[in-house]
Amino acid sequence: MAKKTAVIPVAGYGTRFFPASRVIPKALLPIFDTPGIQFVVEEAVNSGIQHLIFVISSDQDLVRQYFSGVNKIDVILKEKGMAEKVEILSNSFKNLEIKYVYQEEQNGLGDAILQTKNIIDEDFFIVMLPDDIVFNRSPFLKDMINSFEECKGCYVALKKVADEMIPNLGIVDAKKIKSNLYSINRLVEKPSLEEAPSNLSIMGRYILPYEIFHHLENIQFGANGEKQLTDALNLILSDLQVFGFGFSGDHFDIGTPQGLLDASNYYLLNH
Repeated sequence: MAKKTAVIPVAGYGTRFFPASRVIPKALLPIFDTPGIQFVVEEAVNSGIQHLIFVISSDQDLVRQYFSGVNKIDVILKEKGMAEKVEILSNSFKNLEIKYVYQEEQNGLGDAILQTKNIIDEDFFIVMLPDDIVFNRSPFLKDMINSFEECKGCYVALKKVADEMIPNLGIVDAKKIKSNLYSINRLVEKPSLEEAPSNLSIMGRYILPYEIFHHLENIQFGANGEKQLTDALNLILSDLQVFGFGFSGDHFDIGTPQGLLDASNYYLLNH
């Protein structure tokens, strides 16, 4: 197992969830009764990840508190004879080494990843976007890592999307080489429908080479005035094979209120 470290950027403002996001970090908003970030962390743990790096802003210490030691409600639950609930939660991340880095200006996903350069010490590392929740029989990230072990390279997760979604997403020009594996020729951030090379969208799971940091440092600000990871990935293409790994499972974009509601309904009905 080559991949041990995952970066989870959670520093976004969560403007779509105003006014709740005035006091609650978007990553802690619940899918039914469980913060969305918990599902991402469990996917990481069940995929063999041992080190997590959260990219947060200075006003998101509630994220640190959630993954810290015992707090008041834990004590109350134990006093009420519900210690098992506390233990199940704490056991889900007790063996993780968790670090935090700060992104004080929201300059995009590429910039968020760049903040971790000095604490990543692997040739390849994982990036997991907490807005993308995947319910699957086996952890989707684990399947992706297994594919990496067979075909080394840079990886992005891919999902087919409807035409109306294309202008809001990162889209790839890719050729299928196996049942769920693609060779990527080009990545385009938020193209118009006419300019989109396909309906294959990048989903929030990546396996990135350490060299990505060099490109993130040197790219210009792109779409939405932000440092776009897709721009850096296009530069990687000249040096390293970039694969797309086909999505499997039930996926929800909980970065929108409707997506969060849909994920909650799904979780309630299925669990």
